[in-house]
Amino acid sequence: MGIVIYERLTGKVPFDGDESISILVNHVSTPPDPLPPKMRHWQKVIDKCLAKNPEDRFQSMVELKIALDRVPINSIQRTNDTIKNFWKDLKIRKSRWFIPGVSALVLLLLVLIFVLSRNTTPNPEEQKSLETNFKTIQQKPIEQKPVESTLSDTKTDNIPSTNIDTSQIDSTAKDALQNNKAIEENLASSIDENTAPQQNEENITPIAKSEAKQEELFSSVEDKTADKDSLSQTDFDNTDISSQLSVDEIKQQIALQVQDEQSEDINDSQSSRDSGQAINIEALLESARRNIESYQLTKPADDNAMDQLLTILSVEQSHQAALEELHEIGNRYFLLINGALLRNEFNNAVTHLKSFNAFNEKTEYINSGYDVEKQSLISTAKKLDLSSDEISTEQINDLMEFFSIIDSDNSYSKTLQKVLLFKNQPQVGDKLLDSKRIETILIKDNLAMTTKEITVQQYKEFVEATSREESKCRHKGGTLGSFFSNYSWKSPAFEQTPNDPVVCVSYEDALAYSQWLAEQTGNRYRLPTEQEWSFVAMNKQNKFSPCQSANLAGSEAADVRNKEKNYDCSDSFVYTAPVATFSKNSQGVYDMQGNVSEWTRCKEDSCQSPVAMGSSWYNGEQSNGPTFSDKLKDETGYTYVGIRLVRDL
Repeated sequence: MGIVIYERLTGKVPFDGDESISILVNHVSTPPDPLPPKMRHWQKVIDKCLAKNPEDRFQSMVELKIALDRVPINSIQRTNDTIKNFWKDLKIRKSRWFIPGVSALVLLLLVLIFVLSRNTTPNPEEQKSLETNFKTIQQKPIEQKPVESTLSDTKTDNIPSTNIDTSQIDSTAKDALQNNKAIEENLASSIDENTAPQQNEENITPIAKSEAKQEELFSSVEDKTADKDSLSQTDFDNTDISSQLSVDEIKQQIALQVQDEQSEDINDSQSSRDSGQAINIEALLESARRNIESYQLTKPADDNAMDQLLTILSVEQSHQAALEELHEIGNRYFLLINGALLRNEFNNAVTHLKSFNAFNEKTEYINSGYDVEKQSLISTAKKLDLSSDEISTEQINDLMEFFSIIDSDNSYSKTLQKVLLFKNQPQVGDKLLDSKRIETILIKDNLAMTTKEITVQQYKEFVEATSREESKCRHKGGTLGSFFSNYSWKSPAFEQTPNDPVVCVSYEDALAYSQWLAEQTGNRYRLPTEQEWSFVAMNKQNKFSPCQSANLAGSEAADVRNKEKNYDCSDSFVYTAPVATFSKNSQGVYDMQGNVSEWTRCKEDSCQSPVAMGSSWYNGEQSNGPTFSDKLKDETGYTYVGIRLVRDL
């Protein structure tokens, strides 16, 4: 509110900057620029509104309104306030004896001048000269008014050097009073316009008249303490003092000019406080209704419907329209929460519910239908289909928080916990990724299988960590000389990329790798059994297309020594292909046919003839199939056999 008042008074915001962060810093640490001199009577209100410490600010709209009502609306009232403050000052109070003495001395001098003037009758030429001089002074343009006169304490740098001395004007006017009645009336009017307090003549008490006469004596003190409240030269130019307006009309013009510079929402006069409150109530009510329509119900802090309506009720407790609008706020919150639940936006529902509860507490549960609305919201939440795959575990947690707030019994929490437990468990087809970037997919119940064969790079990490020795490797499909070659997983009979399936690893190597991976990730990895492997490979929904769904022996492998017929098509890979090069099967697993055969787990703890399941790059039309198996030696590796693992959950 302080920022709004400051901007309405000055036409600019109190804190500005080139970037948002600089504006924020100014708000926190920089005081605003002082108001212009003619608006300094607003300074105390602005300073308290914009205080850096929240405890130094106004604590309610009612407190702010009281302060606004006390802001003077013109220079005359500010002068009176300055005089009153002057009398309250302890140091000045000690010297009050001086003021009546000076007043008595001035009165005595005036009486003496009056007696002497009656005995001295001016000749007609002198009287005519006096009348002419005074009319000239009276009709003088306002820009030539004396500096520091009682008209205003504004300090003007543009006053001409030929200004008329104030004491000369007063002396001439007082002499003219004794000789010309018309001049006396004009002078009285001029004095009343410039120095009299703002009140009707018939209501001025003798003490008030005495204080008005003493105003000029205190002008020096007022110049030091109240020059912040002075009006500018332009303000006096606009009042047209040289015209024939009455004193009341001139005061009214000055008051109207000051009002134009004030906020539209502030009362235009203390004297009409009752009518001003009615105007404020209507303005606040209209603003509250606009905020309700735009759903500014309890936020932001400086412009929301709830605070505006409570301000109205602080002035008029039984204001029916304000009470009705508070009920409307409760209804709007119900709509927000219910809509968020139906859209599965449970986090937003929790946020709105917290704001709704805070609203009810601050209004002392004025919303009589809250219990009915609460039960309706609980009913809506319980009807939601939480089994949908679209509902995540995070959303279930949000809904649990919602029920913990709105339902004191929270009887639905057990149901939500069961749903959350179900959501936390992977479902068939869900993919799981461990810390080593090994991806598995849930096949059934608590069994998951690696979607790809173990690669050269993944096995290399294991060897570097364990310093495992290389196993002897045999190359099938080579020449007789290849039988005596020294092949290993690092250098098989053909070139491989880091993403190709590792070969030349024995059954014992495969077991050791699965155990190491389990230790590293904390997951239960092992080799699949023959039954588990067959379950994935022999699914009826799996589709096979030679040279498209698997890397087998085709026309590209014509030079490979193979006793069976190769496929007529070409898959472009004579030996191994990078994993997941070909299409996956219906269960989301790659290369269950072709590429390399895979070690399976022996039924016994140790066996001399473990089985490798599945066809490989070596197999053609006769040996390819999901049931193909080959009994091999456990300590020997082969260039067509690799590793695939399963994970127990």
